[in-house]
Amino acid sequence: MLQKFVRGHWSPDSTTFYYQTKKDYEYDANDSLTQITTFNIDNTDNSWITESREEYIYESGKTTYAYYYTANASDSLRKTNLRETFYNSNGFIISEIKYNRPASSDSLVGDTKYEYSYHAGGIHVFESQYYKFDVAQNKWIPQEKIQYPTYDSFGNKTEIIKSIWNQSSENWTFFSKLINNYNSNNMATLLSSYSWNESINDWVGYGKYEYIYDENDNLINSSNYSWDAVRNDWKGKSRRENLYDNAFTI
Repeated sequence: MLQKFVRGHWSPDSTTFYYQTKKDYEYDANDSLTQITTFNIDNTDNSWITESREEYIYESGKTTYAYYYTANASDSLRKTNLRETFYNSNGFIISEIKYNRPASSDSLVGDTKYEYSYHAGGIHVFESQYYKFDVAQNKWIPQEKIQYPTYDSFGNKTEIIKSIWNQSSENWTFFSKLINNYNSNNMATLLSSYSWNESINDWVGYGKYEYIYDENDNLINSSNYSWDAVRNDWKGKSRRENLYDNAFTI
């Protein structure tokens, strides 16, 4: 495990090496990283001055990362960033909260928060929600939500739905949707995107790509479509066909 990192430079005549920065690493009994301390050299007396420190704290179902920094060698380190990560019983992240310390403040304030829920079995993410902290209201405000209703046998997300938070109605509003399909060899056959139309309260197409392969998984046909609002259906934009010889080259 890395214990120390030192960086510097040689004098123009390559006779003297001058230190610039160094990092010290510390670990716990389980060989997990617990601390990184960064130092800069004081050229007046060649002593090391602490610039920053990163701390990692491990608990059951939770890890905490804290960052301390000082811009002035005469000042003590102060905590400027904090990240708390929470896990479920399967070891997957269910929440991650970040805090920072404004220059004008003596304490940390909320910054961002992510929350995750999973499909039955706890492996694939079903939904993620993103929040920003509102200092004036002193609470977390939802920003966006992404849902992954379906996966294929390879673990590819075959449907992705994004919603945004409407602060006026305090409800989620659909924003965009992706529909993706893959063949038995895990090759993409369909990549399509949709946007939510409030006036008709339904999804409308935005773009679509279709791919066809031969028995050797060579791409032989790719088609690009856009949405025709008049016909309310896809219309072709372009198509590319590839012909391969026995060596499977175009």
